[in-house]
Amino acid sequence: MKDEMRMDLNPKALRARLADLYERTGETPLFNPVAQLGFDLSRALEAGAISLADLRALAEEMEAEAFHARAGRMDAFLTGAAANAGDRRPHDRPVLGCVFTAHPTFLLSPRDYCVLADRAGGSDAERAGPPVPAAPTLQEEHEAVLATLGRALDARDAVVGDLLAVRTD
Repeated sequence: MKDEMRMDLNPKALRARLADLYERTGETPLFNPVAQLGFDLSRALEAGAISLADLRALAEEMEAEAFHARAGRMDAFLTGAAANAGDRRPHDRPVLGCVFTAHPTFLLSPRDYCVLADRAGGSDAERAGPPVPAAPTLQEEHEAVLATLGRALDARDAVVGDLLAVRTD
C-alpha cells in the first residue's frame, strides 16, 4: 500500500498535482482541488507513505520559497521594474495601498522583517528566526506599530518631496 500512495513531496510536484486537480472543476464545478490535495496528503500520511517530518520539511521549503518570492516582488516594486513602462506619470494613480489594523499579524520575527526588507533591496541575507515567533507582548506590539507608523510617515514625506521636485522641474 505504501508504494501505491507514494507522493512526490516537493513544491513543484504539488503545484502540478493541484493544477491537474483544478482541471476537474470544469466538469464538476463543486469539486474542491485544494481539499482533494489535502485528502491525498492525509491518505499518504495514514498509509505511512509520507511522515509528519516530510510534511514539516515541505512546509518549511514552501514557506522559504514564499518569503523569497515576497522579497522579489518588493524589490521589483521598489526598483520600478513592476511599473508600466508606457506610463510616463506613474504618480498620477495609486499603485500601493496600506491598511493599518487593530489586529496585526506577526508571522515573522523582528529580525526576519529586516531580512525581508534587505532582500527586497538586493541583499542575500538569510532568515534567522523560527517561522512563527512567540506571540508578542502588548509592549512589543505597541513598539512595532509606532515604528511602522513612523516609517510610513517618513516614506510618505519622501515620496511627496520627490513628486514636488519632479513637478517643479
